[in-house]
Amino acid sequence: EAGRESHRWSFAKSTRLPGSRYGGCSRYGGHDGARGVDVRISLPSDMAAGFSNRRSKEDRKDDEAHLDAKIEARLSGVIGEVAEAIEAPPAGTRYRHSIHPAESLRSLGRARGLVRALAERDLRVRYKQAHLGIAWAIISPAILMIVFSLLMNRGVLSVSTGGKPTYLFAYVGLVPWTFFANVVSQGGMSLVSNLYLVNKIFCPREVFPLTSALVCAVDGLVSALLFLILFPISGTHPALTTVWVPVLLVIEIAFTIGVTLIISIVTVYMRDLRHLLGIIVQFGLFVTPVMYSMSNIPGKHLNRLPIPSHLIGFYTVIDPLAPLIDGIRRTVLFGQAPQWGYVGISAVVSGITLIGGFLLFKRLEYGIADVA
Repeated sequence: EAGRESHRWSFAKSTRLPGSRYGGCSRYGGHDGARGVDVRISLPSDMAAGFSNRRSKEDRKDDEAHLDAKIEARLSGVIGEVAEAIEAPPAGTRYRHSIHPAESLRSLGRARGLVRALAERDLRVRYKQAHLGIAWAIISPAILMIVFSLLMNRGVLSVSTGGKPTYLFAYVGLVPWTFFANVVSQGGMSLVSNLYLVNKIFCPREVFPLTSALVCAVDGLVSALLFLILFPISGTHPALTTVWVPVLLVIEIAFTIGVTLIISIVTVYMRDLRHLLGIIVQFGLFVTPVMYSMSNIPGKHLNRLPIPSHLIGFYTVIDPLAPLIDGIRRTVLFGQAPQWGYVGISAVVSGITLIGGFLLFKRLEYGIADVA
């Protein structure tokens, strides 16, 4: 906009004079002998054309409104970028935290008193008002034993028991399987059912699945007392090779805890898994040699599906409990050593499952409070 009459403004598209970043200035003689200043400024072509003539008041208002709109759009874009940068962490550090297995194990060891207290609480709550009390730990596998015995004796299930009574043959497989099924079913839901404690008490989160495993171990020991009745009735006794049973149980416990850790932490994020858990456990009862032995699989028809011998190793990888339960039956009833080749595969898979389950649990435990 022009100033006083004694001054004159002129614009150039790309004129740049020394002494100024955007242009320069020089004095000239104005009208009536007045002195003035000639100012030359380097501007974009569109702006130079807009300011080349004196603008009307309405034109200036339109320019100001257009400029305000451009400034507002630019500011809103900048504000959005700043807000996104503040809310989102850097990509290199997103969802990452360090895992210290040794420190986690020491912390878990210090919480062993809490595990005992929670296990005692669960046992009291479970059997406190039950008339039969802890006898239910025996009744559940005993009912399955009776059902399987009837199916075998009536010829519905064509399974060779090696001359042993069908009830004893079935119950030897049911005791370790019931332990696994109960730990997975109860331990898999332990975090979801104890969220009020998880979010209020500072303790290792794996305490809750381990508590369920301890409670189910007590039930398993109680259910094993039925052997004191079954062996005298059958007129037999455990073979000397029963000394291998603790080795097989250690491998089973490792696999069971690993699976339980995985299911318990995944169930917190995927609640649909708790509805599938019962179906998976029931399916496992039939694909695991609980009511039959692994010797019935090769070359035989199990549910009319022949399984070749060379696939037994692959079958062991998928179901590590198979050689363990079959090994317990071989050592207790038949006086035979376990099939160590398959037991070795089961031990490797169980170790990987335990370590992988523990690391996955520690990886995901920090988000429990966010999704609870």
